[in-house]
Amino acid sequence: MTAGKPSPDELPDPALEQLETLRNANRMPMHALDESEKQQQAGLPYRWTQTLEYVELCFTLPQGTRAKQVSVDTKRQSLRVAIHGAIVTEGELAKLILVDGSTWSIADDKILSVHLEKADKNAWWEHVYVHEPKIDTSRIAPEESKLSDLDGESRNE
Repeated sequence: MTAGKPSPDELPDPALEQLETLRNANRMPMHALDESEKQQQAGLPYRWTQTLEYVELCFTLPQGTRAKQVSVDTKRQSLRVAIHGAIVTEGELAKLILVDGSTWSIADDKILSVHLEKADKNAWWEHVYVHEPKIDTSRIAPEESKLSDLDGESRNE
């Protein structure tokens, strides 16, 4: 970086900004976190967000990373992510997931997105792994939904 000017590598990528905007629609807003929670979450090796249906983790990949250099192992209550053979994160998940509905993808050769489908679609996660700091989920505003989106039990039928 030169005096006050960012290098070309430090400039925001419009495609990544657009991807981030799409990912943040209808999700747990960062403004729902207090400053302490924001600092704790910033120390994680990934960014994460959630809806009532899924949790999504996003990792920044080293330049040139290919899918064959990424390993994502999902189990009902655990997750392990390795990039170039190095474990980036692993452990016991805070809640159960549906393995068959969980996927991962690489966007723009820069972002690894791990999509975990929640087994309990009526609960916010306080954290991804049991060993990580919790967030206060009571400040999360629920997504808007139509009555027709709810199952019969939720509609009191």
